[in-house]
Amino acid sequence: PFAEDKNYTMDEGHEVAVRVAEESAVLLKNDGILPLKNYNDVCFIGEFARTPRYQGGGSSHVCPHRLVSFLDAIKDEDDPDAKRIPFAPGYNSDPSLNQEDVENFVAAVDLASKYQTVVMFLGLPPSAETEGLDRSNIHLPEDQMRLFDEIYEVNQNIVVVLSCGAPVELPFLAKAKAILLMYLPGEGGGEAIDHLLRGKTVPSGKLAETWPKHISDVPSFGFYPGEERMSLYRESIYVGYRYYLSVDRAVNYPFGHGLSYAKLSCRSLTLSKTALGKGESLTASVQVFNASSY
Repeated sequence: PFAEDKNYTMDEGHEVAVRVAEESAVLLKNDGILPLKNYNDVCFIGEFARTPRYQGGGSSHVCPHRLVSFLDAIKDEDDPDAKRIPFAPGYNSDPSLNQEDVENFVAAVDLASKYQTVVMFLGLPPSAETEGLDRSNIHLPEDQMRLFDEIYEVNQNIVVVLSCGAPVELPFLAKAKAILLMYLPGEGGGEAIDHLLRGKTVPSGKLAETWPKHISDVPSFGFYPGEERMSLYRESIYVGYRYYLSVDRAVNYPFGHGLSYAKLSCRSLTLSKTALGKGESLTASVQVFNASSY
């Protein structure tokens, strides 16, 4: 049978886009700093908070009905802490333009020193993820990494909101208090980030790929990009998590990783039987408790 015909408005479609972005986000790390109760003593740094990295380039590019940046999303909130937004771009949204803004860099570091918590918007620029090219590395832009290091010198309470279409190296992994991976969240990403940071929505996404520590850990590293117009596929079945499990190589985050604000615990594991014969099945039962309000 066919699904029931329904007519959706553009606004309803945008609400779906927000929900998709919320449910796709992956909380990579959280040292107890998230969710934020409010934005009273929080500043926001990074051009992607104002100019969102929401989709890939080339033929995948579409014109959204309503693109809402994170800054626009919190301006629309009725909460009193959203009336004045302490923001500094800190870097150019696309380093391929070769326009390093020293004044913005310094202003961002100065702003970070005045607040309890810093939310940094980092990620790959549009020129790194578009049609007609492959990335030559998995680095984040150098100006963003320099900015993070300078801000860390004056404020160690840093939450990173990461926007990219594929794994990148995470040199700030040990320093950041939390990392919220949005991938490329679409037109509803700004509102979704706001909801996730403040706990109005609980992160529930899981990684669909392994995040390596370095590009040299990737199984195709030794024979990429190939010769002329030929790409060599030598990994065989050892792609993704199969490779990392086989070589017992440490990764930043494994396939399936994803945290939540909920605090879950398991008790009373029981098995339906203690021995299995050929063709028999086993049932395991466990009680799961949620000790949080999420």
